[in-house]
Amino acid sequence: MNEAKISIIVPIYDSEEYLRECLDSLVNQTMKQIEIILVNDASPDHSDIIMEEYREKYRDIIKCIYLPVNLKQGGARNVGVNAANGDYIMFIDADDYVDITICEKMYKLADSEKYDLICSGYRMFGKQNREIDLFPDDICGELNDTVRKAIISIMSVGSVAKLIRKSIWIDNQLSFTENMKYEDLATMPLVWMYIKSVGKIDEPLYFYRRHQESTTLKENSVHTYQIFNAAQIAADRLRERGFAKDYSEEIEAIAIRGFMDEIKCCIQNMSVINTDELMQMRTEILDKYKDYENNRYFFLRSEPMEINAARCFINSFDSFVEKHADGTFAKEDTHYYSYYDLQKDQIIAMLQSYCALGQHIAIWGSGKKGMDFLSVVDPKCQYIEAVIDKNETKWGTYTDTGHKVYSYGEICTKIDVILVMNRFYFNSIRREVHQVNREVELVDMDMYIIRSLLGWG
Repeated sequence: MNEAKISIIVPIYDSEEYLRECLDSLVNQTMKQIEIILVNDASPDHSDIIMEEYREKYRDIIKCIYLPVNLKQGGARNVGVNAANGDYIMFIDADDYVDITICEKMYKLADSEKYDLICSGYRMFGKQNREIDLFPDDICGELNDTVRKAIISIMSVGSVAKLIRKSIWIDNQLSFTENMKYEDLATMPLVWMYIKSVGKIDEPLYFYRRHQESTTLKENSVHTYQIFNAAQIAADRLRERGFAKDYSEEIEAIAIRGFMDEIKCCIQNMSVINTDELMQMRTEILDKYKDYENNRYFFLRSEPMEINAARCFINSFDSFVEKHADGTFAKEDTHYYSYYDLQKDQIIAMLQSYCALGQHIAIWGSGKKGMDFLSVVDPKCQYIEAVIDKNETKWGTYTDTGHKVYSYGEICTKIDVILVMNRFYFNSIRREVHQVNREVELVDMDMYIIRSLLGWG
């Protein structure tokens, strides 16, 4: 083994179909001071044959570990961390792959700025194909309490698409929860408590495969009922380490996230639900978090459909079961009105200030969020001149509020400010806009609302 700067840890279980693509992206990294730790989690397929094939060919960088019993992804990652020699660790799932420059770009930024963690965007492919950016630019730099609170309460808890300083992990005795799914949810909030600084690569370097066997997509998976439990574990770990004094509402928000995510998965992925499991969760919510909607982070993360379903779940469990059975929740007309009402006055004031300067405003996104945004803050077309969308079938149409939908190419020379409706697509939209005109100002409306509500900057 060379003197590795980065230890890449790959848990492997039943992944032979995708494993070669993953390993090819790792052995061809432009940065050579890496080690690749493959942890076979008692996989029943032929992944071991592929592992040995690659180890034979790349003995200087590949290490293979075989577990006698299945520990799930969290346990396999823990074994990999214990075997790691690098200054930084990186977790990659065996059914995903990465850009061949990810190590070089992440390490260069981490080393030059002494960051504890580097994140990048990622591209989802398979069932859905789109670029996602889970961490906004606002989190970069030195973390203060306000930013850290927003991260653990609202943003992604995933461990992939990140480079993490290993000493943070070791010195604070961090580890993934073993023998369960949703180990990231149970673990990463605690990890973020020890991260002091964050850097970001503004491009998608991680390729995340979405397929029917993915944990979050698999239909009727019994693991769905582990989501709330994983969030409870995360909350308990934070309390045990004394963070409740300064992060009480944020810890509560993590538990509520687990509740809402489990409700969402039940609606989207479960044709038949386990009422005993759900009743147990309902009892805990009513006992510990009955005023969950009063948590200030609640509307910043929860979607309208799951909010309605959760209300039904709490108010009448029998009604929830009936509506789930006939698919009512997916058919209900739900809205983001409550979300935008949180900062309605501030948003209108912002729009008025732009107009007072003679600037022309558009929003990007004609989906549900965009339409509800217009209904709340500009129902009479006073401030916003256009709606931009990539969907060709919408070009030339009008919204219920009377705003016309355009392609960006058609309107690009007439707009000074673009309000982006979905923070996950902000960076890809910004790149597209700035390729045409770097003078256009873009506003991430999700982050505007988050910053305003939390008093962040």
